Amino acid sequence: MAKTACIRHAYALPPVTIGYTMSALDKTLILFLLGVLLFASPLVDWWSRPGMPWYLPYLLWGGLIGLGILIQLGRGRHDL
Repeated sequence: MAKTACIRHAYALPPVTIGYTMSALDKTLILFLLGVLLFASPLVDWWSRPGMPWYLPYLLWGGLIGLGILIQLGRGRHDL
């Protein structure tokens, strides 16, 4: 009787996870698309007009770099 219980346990299905967690590749792709949106779209006219501060492009780049760092820190040790 105990032997059949072990056999059933050996063939048990892995636990099902509910929901979807984003992989590092998904987050990197979203970060890339955000960069394209900010630096290669009509939004360039918004942040590069004469009345804006001179350091705004540097802030935008710094924000993208900061988000990239957060993505890297959030990756697991064995994430590829």
